[in-house]
Amino acid sequence: MVNTIVNPILARFFTQRLLWQVREGPSRTYGWVALCNASFLAELPAIGITGVVYYLLWYFLTGLPLGEAAGYTFLMVVIYEIFEMTLGLLVTSMSPDLKVAGLVLVFLVTTFNWFNGIVVPYQQIQVFWRSWASFAPSFNPTGSSNSNLTSQLYYINPLTYLFGGMIIAADGGIDVICDPSDLLTFPPPEGQTCGEYASKWAQSVQANLTNPLSTGFCHVCQYTTGTQYLAQFNLHNGQLGNNMWAYLAVFLLFTLSNIVFFYWFTWLTRIKGWKLRLFF
Repeated sequence: MVNTIVNPILARFFTQRLLWQVREGPSRTYGWVALCNASFLAELPAIGITGVVYYLLWYFLTGLPLGEAAGYTFLMVVIYEIFEMTLGLLVTSMSPDLKVAGLVLVFLVTTFNWFNGIVVPYQQIQVFWRSWASFAPSFNPTGSSNSNLTSQLYYINPLTYLFGGMIIAADGGIDVICDPSDLLTFPPPEGQTCGEYASKWAQSVQANLTNPLSTGFCHVCQYTTGTQYLAQFNLHNGQLGNNMWAYLAVFLLFTLSNIVFFYWFTWLTRIKGWKLRLFF
């Protein structure tokens, strides 16, 4: 969805920037800050309408929970629409032409999708991409020394916090009821009920033994709460725990940083005349 929405934004800002460079800028009609302000503010109404329409068509028709989760997800969708719009403006501001901007955007979006730990669960991401060597010591809140000097690409991916927060809001803390096809089925020893045979084991692994009085076949559901399900996505005890508002705050910071760097790169490349040779 990012490319579909952002590509027209890339083209509009690139065209307006060219006009400013050859006409409004040299004639001092208005400055580069006004160009950035207008380019950002002009996109907000359409982005807002897109987010509302998408949310209404997606959220309620899929049967997701109401209440706080619904409001939280709406905030995330609105912030996401602003994030993708500002990401497009940022990429264009640091690109020499429209073709390069499009290629960089595709690369970034693809990378975000591959390594957010949700589309591909955290434990299934290749170790090379999960852990990169770092020259900074890892933070340990207990105060003890830690010789494991690693940082994770996973944690600097903005979509980690977008998807993570919405999944925690929808699934965290709810009681899980397994479909019959998802149940683990096995017979107990003769003369014992399922509870006598498997209840202690089920409690130790936090599974749900659905028919403890049965002497036929025992049915076990892998999960008892949604929090257990979140473990495969590293959302139960990660750096932010399962605090969905912390995920929203971090994602909002990514969005605000897009805006800051959009202005900064516009000033750097169009006013100071710097060439980003390290990037292009």
